[in-house]
Amino acid sequence: MKKVLLSLFAVITAVTFSCIPAQAHKVKSFGATAVAFETGRVMQDSSDLYFVSLQPRFKVGALTLGVEFNQYMDEDLSMRDGGNDSIILGMAEYKRGDRLKLYYGEIENITFGSGFIVSNYRTNIKGNVPLSRQKGLTVDIANKDSYVKFFGTKTDLYGLRGVHKFGRFTLGSTVVSDSDPDFEIFGIDGEMSFWKNSDDIKLYGELAGIKDYGSGFAVGAMASPHKDFDAKIEVRDYDSDFAPGIVDEHYEAANVFNRLNTTSGRMYGIFSCVDLFSQRDVSASISYERYEDMKPRVTLKAKAKITSRVRGELFMAEQNFVPKNGLVAENTLARATAYVKFSRKGELILDYYKAYDDVPAKLDSLTFKVKYSLF
Repeated sequence: MKKVLLSLFAVITAVTFSCIPAQAHKVKSFGATAVAFETGRVMQDSSDLYFVSLQPRFKVGALTLGVEFNQYMDEDLSMRDGGNDSIILGMAEYKRGDRLKLYYGEIENITFGSGFIVSNYRTNIKGNVPLSRQKGLTVDIANKDSYVKFFGTKTDLYGLRGVHKFGRFTLGSTVVSDSDPDFEIFGIDGEMSFWKNSDDIKLYGELAGIKDYGSGFAVGAMASPHKDFDAKIEVRDYDSDFAPGIVDEHYEAANVFNRLNTTSGRMYGIFSCVDLFSQRDVSASISYERYEDMKPRVTLKAKAKITSRVRGELFMAEQNFVPKNGLVAENTLARATAYVKFSRKGELILDYYKAYDDVPAKLDSLTFKVKYSLF
């Protein structure tokens, strides 16, 4: 029976492919500048899903809009009745040179300053099925010596950062708030180039506090001795009811507020990071954190362009502030994606995703899909 259903899905997909070009030209008449079609299978623990997706993109002046028409089906090809939105605004972007940028969509890898408050925050850690609730807004405003960045999500998390450069010295400030859990974080930081007219070595420091909770500070140094090598190391000292990098990759699944220690006393730790070959076809960023009475943590981000047709991406992050004697069922995020172009407009994509929810229970899936750019 399953083979029959899979064959039926293949027929539906083939018919869809045969009809799409004609429909794509109709979409083009409405002003679409590009249209992509995706189909594939999501293999996961609960129930496998099959999907088709049509993704037109529109551009009006400096505004770009990406709409997604998604349909997910269970193994018996019944329409999935929850967990995804059939029609969503996938992304919206407005640019005005380098001075203004507005973006709506899935947020990934937001870091404020050295990451003492916001570190690699992302909205989409609970799965790779498109959801409206995983979207957020970012605003970037910049001029020669200063910039302001704002982000807000549908989970009511908001962050604002402002930075101004005074010659060799840079001053920044950060505010982050959430409604669930209810908190506000304030921070101020400074950075100075060690040598005049050179950014090869920088010294920096940051002080932050959570309203009605504790505070902490960090001091560190960054070095760029070679164009293919950047390194950072810092010492962190904080109250037991404060956590460095509290808004991180894991925040939307299991934020650290549930694990804050409200007893008095100070704690300490180190943070280090190395970026390798950032401008090359193969690059990587590795960080290591270790805090008093907590398990150490490693994060890894890597990209590789193997040939003109084959490329891949990898992201992995262990959960932070897990007690040395703590037992956590699921505490690692991982995503590995491989892209293989089989034609000028066609691409095969393998996307492995591992995460967890707030129980925590494992979320594990492998997506195989074909993406075809119709024009």
